[in-house]
Amino acid sequence: MLGWSKLAFTFYRLYLATCQTHFIRNLLDAAPKSLQGEIYRKVREILDAPDLDTARLLLDQMLSEYADKAPKALQVLEDGFDDATAVLSLPERYASFQTEHPPCVCWVFR
Repeated sequence: MLGWSKLAFTFYRLYLATCQTHFIRNLLDAAPKSLQGEIYRKVREILDAPDLDTARLLLDQMLSEYADKAPKALQVLEDGFDDATAVLSLPERYASFQTEHPPCVCWVFR
């Protein structure tokens, strides 16, 4: 039988990664219709970034650019950023987790 300490050690690096398809859908629902195309392209750049540092840099640029134009969408973006970009910390062979669903939520080990 697996003891609690071993179980805790095994899963302490486990966290949730949100399906990027549904993340983008929720974000665009909060964006003004006139900006949805622009916001989609910017968010796609963030999610397709080669690493987490680049994604954060692009996020900061987007937050400053759209702060007055789409505050609700930016709140959704900020709230879900860590979950949606969790796959960027994975090895390249797991890159398919970015858009794979079902399930729409992936458990990811760090």
